Amino acid sequence: MEPAGDDAAEEAPAEEAPAVETPAVEAPAVEVPEVETSVVETPPHPRVPTEAESSLDVSAEGIDPPLRSSELTNRDAQPHVHRGAEPGQRGALQFNAEKVLVVDDDERSVHAMRVLLEQHGLLVVHADNALGALRELRRHNDIVIVLMDVMMPQLDGNEAIRMIREMPRYRDLTIIAVTAKAMKGDREQSISAGATEYLTKPVDTGRLLDLLSEHLPAGMVTEAE
Repeated sequence: MEPAGDDAAEEAPAEEAPAVETPAVEAPAVEVPEVETSVVETPPHPRVPTEAESSLDVSAEGIDPPLRSSELTNRDAQPHVHRGAEPGQRGALQFNAEKVLVVDDDERSVHAMRVLLEQHGLLVVHADNALGALRELRRHNDIVIVLMDVMMPQLDGNEAIRMIREMPRYRDLTIIAVTAKAMKGDREQSISAGATEYLTKPVDTGRLLDLLSEHLPAGMVTEAE
């Protein structure tokens, strides 16, 4: 018996599948836009003047010395506005020994006004009538404010104000008219006569002090509660 053909025949090698070349796919180039970076310049800190600069003699140098930092902060502040007290503190408005002429024939009103004004650092000169007020103005050339009672014997306050305003040196003097029996039109009459301000009795002390601080330099003295 002959051997089987498959035993005698050599097995044919298996055919290899042809290699398939896959073309390389190039990704499209993506252009990244350039980001411009801006440099932020920090403003220079203001130069602090040296001690020598701060002590320049203005009259000798003819220039203004550099402002200190505290002066730069406060240079736009109004000079006559007083600073309020800090929270938790009581404040008392304090003036600088300016002289005030009180013109009033009522002794009780004069006493109360003197105590109030002196308590806040003012000096008080008193006249009990309009003619006396003119004499005191001539005697004290440093009076800066007049509190003029409107209703007085001999010569009323409005007429006295007119006479004061006729004197050239007192045309800009601060005169506050004060009256006990305010009627319609009284304020206008006093202002027309030359009064700077107008108050009624009994005088509101807070309002009076506010008026004074508008015309005089003042500070706030505080004390802890």
